[in-house]
Amino acid sequence: MPEPIEPDWTAENFDVEAAKRLVTNLRGDKARLQESLATVTSERDTLKTERDAEKTRADEAQAKIDKAEREGTVKTALAEYEIEMSDEEISDLFDGLDPDAVKARVERIARLAGKTKKDPAGKGGDEPKGKDEAGQEPGEDEPQEPNAGPLVRKPRPALTPGNAGNGDDGEPDISAIADEIRKNRR
Repeated sequence: MPEPIEPDWTAENFDVEAAKRLVTNLRGDKARLQESLATVTSERDTLKTERDAEKTRADEAQAKIDKAEREGTVKTALAEYEIEMSDEEISDLFDGLDPDAVKARVERIARLAGKTKKDPAGKGGDEPKGKDEAGQEPGEDEPQEPNAGPLVRKPRPALTPGNAGNGDDGEPDISAIADEIRKNRR
């Protein structure tokens, strides 16, 4: 609090009219300053409201962009395995996931459905031609462990489109797989 200022007058030179003018002027200054404060405060509040509205619009726009990018990633990944899902299933299974998690989940769904990636070049099916990286012909047994003394071989399942090698030749039920994943998420 500021220290009180000693008046310039004494009892002998006190001018009542000058004191009245001074008090009146001070009251007028106070009223003008309060009006200015109210105006500035109102303008500040208006600007804050506008800023908050802009931030909300920006957040909503970013959320739409993120959702569109995620949907694009999901649909591209599903198309790679020729898996079809409804928008509701896509939303249930993939909302909130980053692109790597989306790809991992699609790969898991494809594995559960017995689907393989389609050939991007369109040059044929998913079946390997010739020898694979280990130098084996398709259908040959492959070793379980490379340094396991005498080679123990594990038979390969006969994987063909629509046959996951589990004896079930029917098409996989994508909806059932999606339901199973939903249950496991909870």
